[in-house]
Amino acid sequence: MEMHFILNPISNNGRSLKNFEEITNFLKASKIKHFIHKTEYKHHATKIARELTSKNKLVHIISVGGDGTLNEILNGIVNFKNTYLSVLPFGSGNDFTLNFKEIKQDNQIENIKRLIKQKSIYIDYLVVNNKNRCMNAMGAGIIPNVIEKYMSYKHFSQKTKYKLATFSKCLFFTVHNIKYSIDKGKTWQGDKIISFSIGNGETVGGGIKLIPNAKVDDGYITVSILKKISRLSTLYNLWKIKKGKTSTIKTYESFKCKELLVRLDRKLYDIDGEIFRDTDRLSVKVVHGKLNFIV
Repeated sequence: MEMHFILNPISNNGRSLKNFEEITNFLKASKIKHFIHKTEYKHHATKIARELTSKNKLVHIISVGGDGTLNEILNGIVNFKNTYLSVLPFGSGNDFTLNFKEIKQDNQIENIKRLIKQKSIYIDYLVVNNKNRCMNAMGAGIIPNVIEKYMSYKHFSQKTKYKLATFSKCLFFTVHNIKYSIDKGKTWQGDKIISFSIGNGETVGGGIKLIPNAKVDDGYITVSILKKISRLSTLYNLWKIKKGKTSTIKTYESFKCKELLVRLDRKLYDIDGEIFRDTDRLSVKVVHGKLNFIV
């Protein structure tokens, strides 16, 4: 099975390209045949993945970057039957990889040695409005607002920007009126909400366990809702979420479902960290047992 690395050279402020040299040296020394594709623009990884998976042969694609690169690759897969997907955590957040204890965040040689064995499992992914695929998590409320704030910073490291943006939006958050239905629109529920997260994976924002009950292979969407709380308690509750203690927050709710309809109060949501402004109506479904993932 051909090994194809799709590398985002600007991921993590360009550190992914520099750190990937260790991987290429190991592969060459081990005489392992491989191909490297460097992305040159936004959604280039989608185009590369589409081309690789359109051929009638087995292919192993390894995402080298963060959650955004992985999402682009997922959205480019044409033939799931012949495609195997993996990820090396070279991004700034790497939230999806945190769902697997086998994936080392700071030992890429150990990761590549494991991937060479090519032992796969089936995992889920989400489909939004019948067109966009989601690998880890999506949502409305504070998370896309944090991403917007993060993108406004120009002179800090990516991790520092995440921390500053999160701190800022926890103190000056916006309350949203969001409605949702899990029975195909027959009945709707809603409330004043700070965060509305829809997950295949557990964490967002570089390790914040906002959706701790999510499982990447259980065949369900996991929804986590944080209703309105006082501004003084937001930072303390953020600490609880970071530690996975969401059950101790009185205004926190979580449930699982197969399909979900959502009505937003504004056209703003994110999918795997990418901001979307195209609609205020979301339809989310889970695709189970279709994606081959080599851990």
